[in-house]
Amino acid sequence: MTDWKTVIANVAPTLGTMLGGPLAGTAIAALSKVFLGTDTGNETQLSQAVLTGLTPDKIVELRKLDQDHEDLMKQHDIDLVKLNYQQEQVYVQDTADARKYKDDKVFWMGVVILSIFALCMIACLYGAYEILSGGLHIQDVSTVAAVAGFLGTVVGYIAGNAGQVVSYFFGSSAGSAAKAKDMADSLKSVVAKAK
Repeated sequence: MTDWKTVIANVAPTLGTMLGGPLAGTAIAALSKVFLGTDTGNETQLSQAVLTGLTPDKIVELRKLDQDHEDLMKQHDIDLVKLNYQQEQVYVQDTADARKYKDDKVFWMGVVILSIFALCMIACLYGAYEILSGGLHIQDVSTVAAVAGFLGTVVGYIAGNAGQVVSYFFGSSAGSAAKAKDMADSLKSVVAKAK
């Protein structure tokens, strides 16, 4: 099945590039106006509309819209390739900063949390094996359900903390996502003022 974003990129390259970066919201709003008649469409609605309703008239309209967006980008000196590159650089810098940080206490706390997670998972898997292989006899099903619920809560809590530890040491995209959102919001305001 053809991806709707690929179709858009082939017909309207500027809008296609915008869909892959921090200006995706602006591109989706513009494409929604063409295909859905409103600028509040979502990706699912747009996907169906693009794949089923790409007529020659829509192609002409898309190319004009694409040219308008390209002109607007040039007018405000916005380079989409450079913008996408900067977004990637923010992520790489976020990761590098997390790896540069040297603090033995934080490191050992991370090791302890990951070790507890590993031991907890081993114990849960061993208990599940014992139950399934018949090594543990179940007398009361409600007790097993209560214990399973409790274990699920504990494992979920520890897994969440382990995920934060891994994100800390190897970087996360949360910081770069926030920065990309800020960049997109500022560019949206520029586009809105230009209209």
